[in-house]
Amino acid sequence: MHILQESNSDMTLEIEDYVIDIVKIAGEKLNRSFNIESLSWISRPDNNSQVADAAMILKVKARKRRHDAVLIISNPRFPNFVAAAVNKTKLVYQHVQPSIQETVLLPDFHDNHGEQSFAVYPKLIPVSENRLVRRAQKHIIENDVNEWLCELCDDSKQQALTDDDIEEKFLKPLSYLASESRFSADLRKSAEATLEMIDRCDFQPVFTIQHGDFWLGNILLKSSWPFISDKKYPFSVIDWGTANLKGYPFVDFLRYALSTTKNETRILENLHSYSQRSDVSLRLLPNYVCASIGWLGLHRNNFPLERYVSSSEKLFLMASRLAAENFQG
Repeated sequence: MHILQESNSDMTLEIEDYVIDIVKIAGEKLNRSFNIESLSWISRPDNNSQVADAAMILKVKARKRRHDAVLIISNPRFPNFVAAAVNKTKLVYQHVQPSIQETVLLPDFHDNHGEQSFAVYPKLIPVSENRLVRRAQKHIIENDVNEWLCELCDDSKQQALTDDDIEEKFLKPLSYLASESRFSADLRKSAEATLEMIDRCDFQPVFTIQHGDFWLGNILLKSSWPFISDKKYPFSVIDWGTANLKGYPFVDFLRYALSTTKNETRILENLHSYSQRSDVSLRLLPNYVCASIGWLGLHRNNFPLERYVSSSEKLFLMASRLAAENFQG
């Protein structure tokens, strides 16, 4: 165990020896002079955590500021998680056009140390924790994020044509949701109604690439104020480990909205644009949300059941309200 003193502080940081070894290996492979003494934790979950994506995340400085990095190391209980996430990110990168590729943050280096996988990413700028600055940043990037969501959906949209796709992505998830007693009656009834629509051929579903955990915390800025960038989008998107190449329209949009605003009038306006750009009817919003909730339930792994149910109910409630407001309008 290495004991490091945090800069300008009397606090000490305990860093496992294998973390130091990983930093040294990455520095050699990337030909960067990483400063071991600069290591600091961004996230340090309990190594006994039952959640696979509870990875260890650290910052490390280099002699040249442009080489500063973020290191992500798999939870020892799930040693392949980071490697699997990197592979999923590469798959997404291969399936989108250049303007979206520029936002998909790929690692500078990734490997295994023993059984544990790790990856080194460029250090970008998270959205500020300062309430006023954060509000301004959210406002400034709002149109770009909405455009990005529209482009991702439009670029990757495909018809769900095969029986296997319909079975795996819609019939099984919706049947699971309709029978899960932990959910509200309204949510279960909506799942049943969607199954009936598919049976009557009133619902011809499409797929789109879905990030799976798209919220403000997974957006990193490419530059600080005032977001000067020579790229189409002034941000990168991280944490593609739960991405779905055959995912569900609307869901990333709603999850992001839940993390950024309570103004449902503006959300609905942006949803209309998303629907028009992607040519996916807004009346199907609750149906896609139900299918996505059911699919997540069947692929929940070690994600806590209570959190899954709670977040799903919030998502469905928002989708139902917006669909009703759109119908009334």
